[in-house]
Amino acid sequence: MPTEQNKPAPPAAESSQQKAQRTSLRNSRRFIARWIIISSVISLLLGGLLLGFNSQISTLLADFDSLGSIEGGPLAVSIFMLAGGCGLLLLLPVLGGERREWERIMPLIFEQRGHFSKMLMGSAIFVVTEMSLPAFIGYMVNDIVNTQRSMPGLYIAIGVLLAVLVLRAVGGYFRQNHAQALAYSISADLRQKLYSHLQKMNFSYFDKARQGDLMSTLTNDVEKLQFFLLNSSEDFFVAPLKVYIGIACVIFLNWKLAVVIILTMPLISIMLKFAGGRLRRINREAQDWVAKLTAELAEGINTIRLAQSFGLERTELSRFQHTNEETRRHLLGHAQVSAVLLPIVEAIGFIGPLVIIISLCWWAISGGVDLKAAEILTLAGYGALIANPLGKVSRLMVTLSQGEAASSRINGILDTEAAIHDLPDAKEIAEVDGRIEFDNVTLQYGAKDAYALREVNLVIQPGTLTAFVGESGSGKSSLVHLVPRFYEVSSGRVLLDGHDVRGLKLANLRSHIGLVSQDTILVHGTIAENIAYGTPDADHVEILGAAQSANAHTFIMEFPDGYDTVVGEKGVTLSGGQRQRIAIARALLRDPRILLLDEATSALDSVSEAMVQDALNKLMFGRTTLLVAHRLSTVRHADNIVVLKAGRIFEQGNHEALIAKGGEYARLVKLQGMAREESG
Repeated sequence: MPTEQNKPAPPAAESSQQKAQRTSLRNSRRFIARWIIISSVISLLLGGLLLGFNSQISTLLADFDSLGSIEGGPLAVSIFMLAGGCGLLLLLPVLGGERREWERIMPLIFEQRGHFSKMLMGSAIFVVTEMSLPAFIGYMVNDIVNTQRSMPGLYIAIGVLLAVLVLRAVGGYFRQNHAQALAYSISADLRQKLYSHLQKMNFSYFDKARQGDLMSTLTNDVEKLQFFLLNSSEDFFVAPLKVYIGIACVIFLNWKLAVVIILTMPLISIMLKFAGGRLRRINREAQDWVAKLTAELAEGINTIRLAQSFGLERTELSRFQHTNEETRRHLLGHAQVSAVLLPIVEAIGFIGPLVIIISLCWWAISGGVDLKAAEILTLAGYGALIANPLGKVSRLMVTLSQGEAASSRINGILDTEAAIHDLPDAKEIAEVDGRIEFDNVTLQYGAKDAYALREVNLVIQPGTLTAFVGESGSGKSSLVHLVPRFYEVSSGRVLLDGHDVRGLKLANLRSHIGLVSQDTILVHGTIAENIAYGTPDADHVEILGAAQSANAHTFIMEFPDGYDTVVGEKGVTLSGGQRQRIAIARALLRDPRILLLDEATSALDSVSEAMVQDALNKLMFGRTTLLVAHRLSTVRHADNIVVLKAGRIFEQGNHEALIAKGGEYARLVKLQGMAREESG
């Protein structure tokens, strides 16, 4: 099972998760198997009742030469065939492809067992009534037309036939209605499961994953799976059941013919498995390219302003056109292969009926078996009924391969475990003083990546301001992001009030921390909703107070809708300084004991910076603050300035001491033109 980092998850948590998954899967398999068997038995009983409903039908069947020649009786053989049908139903995912691809779906079916049960019950009624039609037609031809019975007998037969058709319609309604409910419910549950799983993934996962690829899985792949469940789930169970009930009925009529049909089944299964394997591969390739196209499209939309600012619209268009053309080429290739395989697969479905027709013709010509007109008509009717579900089973391989490819991509996300999670014995702390200690901390994002941090030892006292400076790539942000466990240390410890942060529950740990970064993230909603994000129970008075402290109230009230102004996706209707002040108001409302400021003013102009810095000073008061700064003018009054170089602490001290030392910090200050200010 893939993980985000090379470091494996704690064995206890992994074992518990796997055990729960196995239990859920086992319960789902038992439930599905039980209902398939129940529906098959009900089908057999209803079929027996329908066939025996009229004594004349029983007489007709009793006249058949082959009826009494079956050892053990036709009922036993029919039960055997239905059991074989159940076996095929249970093995169909294996015959059609990779069984593991459906192991995530089966528990979702179990959760929707109400719809699933009603779908199977409706399917059983539908199948039995449909499979009884040839027997009724045979009865009408033999006992009414040939023997010239009275009109009342015909009326009764027509009435029974209409009743069967009504019952068939009722069964069809239940199977179709609940098949749709099953498909829509499972796809909704699956999206929820995927989104919930992504919420648990840490920063390193999203550093490597493409947003468009994830969006494609959440939309395109789930829709593919929904299409399969919506259009094929009933056939997945009904079509094989029809085949085996049809064969069971043929056993009643002519067991020799049934044996010939049965002997063709292994050949059909092998051919379907071979065709299905090829279809699965091309479907997976096609869906991978659709995902790549979606990723390119999402990235292109996000960078439209950048492309326009550099005049690179044609370059971006050319890049997208290349991916779009490659996707089209692969989809056309998929369509061509499907166009070749689908007729072959459909032709496979006619093997059984062809055997019936050829055998009937052979026996009629050779005179080996004396068949009456009603028998021929009935057998031909069952041959047609067997042909239809066999064709559906064959076509099912196409949608099944699409569903498997989609399920494989979905499982690719769900099978990726979060590298950072709560340990089994994780605890909560109600209040914190804010003492932070980095104990010999080393960080490496991946096995092949360079070390971001090496052997960092640092103690930050409660209520103090510690600034981290250094050149780009020196490890400033990496070190700060270890406190809320956005990343996990490769070795060493990060301690909060003496507690290893890995031993604290993530939600509890992060509830004590506030973050304001350079790239302020706002959601599509009102200004009030964005300020209250993270503190959903805050009232309007509290929101107003936080905005005033963050120097945001004045510009908010300049909007016609005030705090109800919709900021747009990512806050595009606001300036950078306005977004930052809303983020500061959000942090103030949360009232954290520890504050992380990651270059919060680096992208602002001097006027906006002054207003934001004033708001930050209010926010930092009395809190343990870790400040990552690019503009060194913002760190002059820090209690401790830590200079990082190549992932190590190079020097530390207050502003005056570091300037007097004339080391790396003094060099950085000089580069930013602060040396003249110091001398003046």
